[in-house]
Amino acid sequence: KPADALARRLAADPARPHDAVFGAFEGDTLVGLCGIEVDMREKVRHKGHVFGMYVPADRTGRHVGGALMDRAIEHARAAGLRQLVLTVTAGNAPARRVYERAGFAMCGREPQAVRIGARAYDKLTMILFLPAARAPRA
Repeated sequence: KPADALARRLAADPARPHDAVFGAFEGDTLVGLCGIEVDMREKVRHKGHVFGMYVPADRTGRHVGGALMDRAIEHARAAGLRQLVLTVTAGNAPARRVYERAGFAMCGREPQAVRIGARAYDKLTMILFLPAARAPRA
């Protein structure tokens, strides 16, 4: 079943305690998602990649995205990461504002990074440096 496969994919892995997916809830209703993953190769395991940030349009403006980012940053610090990196589609000003309020700054742009049908969209790379701490262990 697709739901079982997704549950297995999102389940905690003791060998990768720094990887996590966070959900925001209003009562029993899931109203947002955000994840962090770390590439465990030695030279890059000091940074986490934020992925899958999603807040439905009818929940925007309620600080759901900001709360998810706060939780992700808290988790990254606790895991000893030194930086977080994410991408946001150019032109998605509301998402970019959420990331900037959390302390992220733009550090690059990838032209035509994604395609939806015949249309290409640029992606902006953003970074947040965290206080120095130990890197996660392999």
